[in-house]
Amino acid sequence: MRGKILLLVTFLLSALAAQANLCDDEERTQVIRSDCEALVALYHATNGDHWIDNSGWLSEQAIESWHGVWVRKKRVQSIQLDFNNMTGYLPAEIGNLTAMNWLSVAQNKITGPIPNEIGNLTNMSWLILANNEFTGPIPKEIGKLTELRWLILSYNQLSGPIPEEIGNLIEMDWLILSHNELTGPLPKEIGNCTKIVDLTIHGNKFTGPIPAEIGNLTQVKRMYMADNHFTGLFPVEISTFEELEAFSLDEELLTSELAITALE
Repeated sequence: MRGKILLLVTFLLSALAAQANLCDDEERTQVIRSDCEALVALYHATNGDHWIDNSGWLSEQAIESWHGVWVRKKRVQSIQLDFNNMTGYLPAEIGNLTAMNWLSVAQNKITGPIPNEIGNLTNMSWLILANNEFTGPIPKEIGKLTELRWLILSYNQLSGPIPEEIGNLIEMDWLILSHNELTGPLPKEIGNCTKIVDLTIHGNKFTGPIPAEIGNLTQVKRMYMADNHFTGLFPVEISTFEELEAFSLDEELLTSELAITALE
C-alpha cells in the first residue's frame, strides 16, 4: 500500500512539474509566457479535465491548436468555449490576456464574480458571459474596455447597479443584461452610448425613473425593459426613435396617458 501511495505522489508531482514547465518554451507554445500561464489558470479554474472539448489543452502542441483559442503574433486574440461544461470560476489571470478582443464562454456553469482584472482587456470588442452562474456586481473596471462593442451578461445572478462607468463604452452597440438581479436606477451615463442598437435589460430589479438621457440612443432598434420596477413618467424621448423595431416596458408606464399620447 505504501508503495502505491509513493507511486501516486510521484506521478502527481511529475504532472505538476510538467505543467509548470509548459509555458517555458515560447518557440513551442508560440505565445508569450504570460498568455500561456493565463490559459493554464483558466483551464484549472474551470475544471478543464471535465470540459466537453479540451482537445490540445495542456499538451505540447502549439497553443493555436488548443480548442477554442486563436493566436496572432504570439498573443492570444480570442477564446471561444461556449457550451463546454465549464464550471468553477473565471480566474484573475484572465486579465493578463491584454491582446484579446473576443471572450465568449456562454452556456456554461461558471460561478463567482467577474474578476476586476477584466478591466485590463482594453482591446476587447466582444465580451460574452451569458447563461452562466456569475454572481456579484458588474465591475466598474469594465468601463476601461473602450473598444467594446458587445457586452452580453444575460442569464446570470449578477446583482447591484449598473456602474456609471458604462458610459465610457461609446463604441458599444449591444448591451444585454437581461435576467439577472440588478438593482438601482439606470445610470444617466448610459446616454453616452449613442451607438447602441440593442438594449436588453428586462427581468431585473431596476427602480426609479428612466433617465431622460436615454433619448440620446437614437440608433436603437430593440429595447426590452419590462419586468423591472421602474417608476415615474414614461420617457417620451423613446417615441422619437425612428429605428426602433421592438420595445417592451412595464405595463404601468406603457398604459399611462402620457405613454398613449407619445406612442400614437
